Amino acid sequence: MRIKERIEKNPIIFFLTVLVSGFLAGIATYQGILKIANLSIVPSAKVEHRRLAIDSRRLESTHWEFIGSRSNQLGGLVFLPNNKLIMYGQIGARAEQQHLNSWELSGSKIVLHYLDNTVVHEGSFTSDNSMNGTANDKNGQSWTWRAEKRF
Repeated sequence: MRIKERIEKNPIIFFLTVLVSGFLAGIATYQGILKIANLSIVPSAKVEHRRLAIDSRRLESTHWEFIGSRSNQLGGLVFLPNNKLIMYGQIGARAEQQHLNSWELSGSKIVLHYLDNTVVHEGSFTSDNSMNGTANDKNGQSWTWRAEKRF
């Protein structure tokens, strides 16, 4: 008995053969469309990172309410041009020390440097209007923080 006759007489083998053939045809069609249209597959994590990528120009001149878990710190942040940062309230420095604060932005990740790295706040944007992360001081203590955009 030849292979063709075995496949035709056994419905299970016939069904599985048709199923595998259809699956392979679908994959080949999908790959062909990607190639013809010059498209590529983008992982969902990369799409989320691009969606939350914040433009530093949109961050400049914005005011944020800051809440730190260490001693329920309350205060505010003002992002200035040239990566300068004003921190005020319970978290703020004296006026003559404000030049020691700065910020860095890379995609959805942000780093706030307080008093020339006496405290470093690392975090990420959870939306266009909120961010959170952890802070570490020069004594090795760490705590969480969050900030909400006010205007």
